[in-house]
Amino acid sequence: MPPELELVRAWLSKGHSDLLLGERAVTGEPALTDLACFHAQQAMEKALKGLMVFRGIEPPRTHLLATLFQSCGPIDDRLSALEEQLVGLSVFAVTARYPDLEEPPSRERARQALDLARQAFMIILENLPDEVRP
Repeated sequence: MPPELELVRAWLSKGHSDLLLGERAVTGEPALTDLACFHAQQAMEKALKGLMVFRGIEPPRTHLLATLFQSCGPIDDRLSALEEQLVGLSVFAVTARYPDLEEPPSRERARQALDLARQAFMIILENLPDEVRP
């Protein structure tokens, strides 16, 4: 596999791990909802960066999903329909990591964030060749 595709696969594997960690965080007792939301955001960030590498675009060093979407260009109409909701996950890149920035989200909100990230992650995978999928 060419090095570029290996890097795409590495980004996607890391993003897939974030989805798994987010699921464990939201279903565990006690639920770690802030971390579940953080991992939902991270999964999207890594999936978008993997897509960018696949397209020959150097991913910017940012956690802002709006910037990453803009850098990716058109992806898929299904993903475009979710973009506004996905961009809203960017807040979790910071709030989950620092104390007293915000109350932890509810388990329901964390579940929604993970479901949204998982749905978008699958759409991105469908737009990439099988050999880079985790």
